[in-house]
Amino acid sequence: MIILFYSILFYSSILFYSILLSVPTVFMLLAKSVHAQHWYKAERDWSWTGAGLTAVPKTIPKNALKVNLESNQIEVIRQNSFSHLGECKLLILRSNGIHDIQIGAWDGLDRLKTLALDFNEIEVIRQDWFTGLYRLLSLSLTGNKIHTIESGAWNGLVKLTKIYLHQNQLEVENLHFFWGGGIVSRITYTYHLILI
Repeated sequence: MIILFYSILFYSSILFYSILLSVPTVFMLLAKSVHAQHWYKAERDWSWTGAGLTAVPKTIPKNALKVNLESNQIEVIRQNSFSHLGECKLLILRSNGIHDIQIGAWDGLDRLKTLALDFNEIEVIRQDWFTGLYRLLSLSLTGNKIHTIESGAWNGLVKLTKIYLHQNQLEVENLHFFWGGGIVSRITYTYHLILI
């Protein structure tokens, strides 16, 4: 009887400790599975989507080539938001509710080639908003509320070849802004009334 009692006690304690040790592992796995919906990091790709971010994180690695901050709540792109990302070539900021871009917001993005600002709340493209993006090849502004493009809006975009503007509120007369500085000869753009 005593042997049976000690055997039960022994096996019960083993079971108890194994459960106790497995609890942190279970919680870690659960936490990782929930977090994985929002955060992904490959070799030099950095993605944090749908996480409710209201500003650009400073924790993005300096050597990131691709940065995806889609479906957050970054309503204003502030000055020097990306100043530490000198190697980034692709930046995705879709579906953030962006309505304003501060002067100097893109400072530091010396190698950026593709910028996606689709499905935000942009109404006016301001003069010199994109200053400093000398290597930019493609700019997507699809699905905003753009009704005005200020003269000089594309200043400094010397290598730009594509602008996507469909699903906005532009009227045909707004297109005269593309002619400034001969930029229309370098741009293939998509427009809600013109498909190329």
